[in-house]
Amino acid sequence: MSKRTQRAMDCIENKRLKLEDTLPFSCTHCGGCCVHQEELLLNPLDLFRLAVHLGIPVEQWLQQYGECYIGEESRMPILRIRPQGETRRCPWLKNNKCSVHKAKPSVCGLYPLGRSVCYVPDEKGKLDMEKAEVIYFHNGCFCGSQYGHQTVREWLEEFHLLENESFFILWSQVVAETSMFLRKLEKMTKNQDLVCMAWDMVCMMLYIQYDTKKEFAPQFDRNVQQLRKIIADIERLGGVGS
Repeated sequence: MSKRTQRAMDCIENKRLKLEDTLPFSCTHCGGCCVHQEELLLNPLDLFRLAVHLGIPVEQWLQQYGECYIGEESRMPILRIRPQGETRRCPWLKNNKCSVHKAKPSVCGLYPLGRSVCYVPDEKGKLDMEKAEVIYFHNGCFCGSQYGHQTVREWLEEFHLLENESFFILWSQVVAETSMFLRKLEKMTKNQDLVCMAWDMVCMMLYIQYDTKKEFAPQFDRNVQQLRKIIADIERLGGVGS
């Protein structure tokens, strides 16, 4: 584990909240957390649920409401809600309330919490990818009330976030391994067209290639397996050094 990763994990651990801890926050419906926002990031499940809620295909949602950019460090395609106007407001903020509340993205449902995946190290100090735990922590807030009576568990259950912990763990692993592949690819080639093709492939397979009339989980598993096979084939053929 790198020193940088260790420092980040130590920082998160210091702010960690247990599920039965009281969350020092309550929403006052001021809309403050929905404006001046540049990083309302979405995972594939968030995007899928929003598309289903609005009754449109995933690709149409992305064209109308989303933006995709390449992470500076991860070199992964990252999806966000496209902010609007001078106040950089969420497009679904109506009368200081979320108009897509039932399909609210996880980053919004979590606020003011953050979450991370913690892996248990084995006897040699190497992280065991099969043993993972989701950690919740107070991420700071700039609106609402600092007094709350609900527990962290109650807050998470209101937005069904405890139900998708297994997906969040899997998604974190997929991001880590795909990021590693893309960073290797950028190092081994000066062909920017090839790199852009790889970005487009990852974006399509992980975020867009879904039928909203079918269940999400089997489609996500299928897409991940297909992507892993393509990456393995490229590495086996010598396209990316191991």
